[in-house]
Amino acid sequence: MKKIIYEENGITKIITPTKEALDIFSIEQIAKNDLPKDTEYKILDEYEANKLLAPKIDEKAKQLAEIEAEITECENHIKHALIIGNNAVLENLRAELKELIVQREELRK
Repeated sequence: MKKIIYEENGITKIITPTKEALDIFSIEQIAKNDLPKDTEYKILDEYEANKLLAPKIDEKAKQLAEIEAEITECENHIKHALIIGNNAVLENLRAELKELIVQREELRK
């Protein structure tokens, strides 16, 4: 099945027309009707579309795993600081943890 691939605000998006829509319209007509005017697009088969998007998904998963590891490490530092009573570094560690959580949530979108 053919897919329409385009970018919007730096995000790659996909439209997969239904069989019913393709019975009535050509894939080019669907692209022209569904996309904003002057939007560049590609029409690819499912295999090519998945191949094009796979590296982006893998990179995002890798970044997410790295941030998760940093969050775990920061949480461990906070626990250790609480155990030994080192209140001087707690504020910085908590701020770092909040920042990492925000980064993680941005990647999950």
